[in-house]
Amino acid sequence: MLIVLALLLGVIGIIASWPRPVPPKEPKQVALATRNIPTYTQITQDMVESRWLFEWTDSRGRTRYFWRKTLAEVKAEKDLTDEVARGDAQEVSKDQATNAVLYSDVIDRMTTRDVSRGAVVTDLSALTVEQVRYVADLNKEIISFPARFDEIVGGQIKPGHRVNVYAFRGELSSGETRRPAEVKLIASNVPVVDVRTRTGDESARLLPTPTGSAARSSGLFGGGGSDSARRDPGSVVTVAVEPELAALIVDVLGAQGFEAWVSLAGNRAIQVTPTPVPTGTPDAAATATAAAQGTLTALSRTATAQAAAATGTASVAQATQAARSAAATGTASVPPTETPTPRVSARPANTPVIPITGGQKPER
Repeated sequence: MLIVLALLLGVIGIIASWPRPVPPKEPKQVALATRNIPTYTQITQDMVESRWLFEWTDSRGRTRYFWRKTLAEVKAEKDLTDEVARGDAQEVSKDQATNAVLYSDVIDRMTTRDVSRGAVVTDLSALTVEQVRYVADLNKEIISFPARFDEIVGGQIKPGHRVNVYAFRGELSSGETRRPAEVKLIASNVPVVDVRTRTGDESARLLPTPTGSAARSSGLFGGGGSDSARRDPGSVVTVAVEPELAALIVDVLGAQGFEAWVSLAGNRAIQVTPTPVPTGTPDAAATATAAAQGTLTALSRTATAQAAAATGTASVAQATQAARSAAATGTASVPPTETPTPRVSARPANTPVIPITGGQKPER
């Protein structure tokens, strides 16, 4: 009798533990691409449609993931065995199901890879614009420039700071060539979005000052030199600026060969005085450039006056006299009318440096 009872209990236990289909778990509404979406595209409403994603455990105990168009279809689902066998069930991979973006969060995300029509949009294929480009404003350019760590507030500039960017270079004397030292402001109150070392690693952050009996560690900023997690001070700063300002940064810090010096921006508006230029006899290049500029001014006024004479409002003689008067205030005389307009040379080395203060306005 006891043997029969033991066998009966064993059979009941085997039946109870036998894998069998279970009702789907709580579904979630995800986004399905209705077209092929290229990389670096901001997702709009017409590019996706909603689907209800749910889990289903098959007869072998495996968890699988499927979607239905409506929530009612999901709730009515009991067993997908027949549909799976026929190939009718819409199945997605575990990676897609695990990383699927909720339909309510997908609009305005930006794709980081091509998304095929019919694919579930996931965190692996679409991120927020800030995650892709640092800032949500698509009109801003993101640009980096190098600077020595001791010229960016001890290497401790970090994302979220607002900074002023100065361009500087020292005095240069080589033979007859002489270039005075120069400093000018090229960007003010611009937001920092990232800071890296020259190798691309994230920059260091100031560590808390040890208290009590804690031993002070060595290192430039109090960090342990042997600590493998310790990062170097930042030396590459990334900012978000208007396209015109990005071009200026490239021109000054790249083409013109200036170096960058960065400060944390203050509340007061910045006014920079131009670098004084040593007095003395102007060199040949300066004289030639001034003459060319005076000539261009004179020619412009001559043309204007001659045009007026042609309409009867002034005589050619008056036009010529006006041009000569204009030239008298400059450094060159008026050449004959048939003389070709000379080309203006680049700014001479000893002309005053006019600081550029056209950075972004502080955000309120």
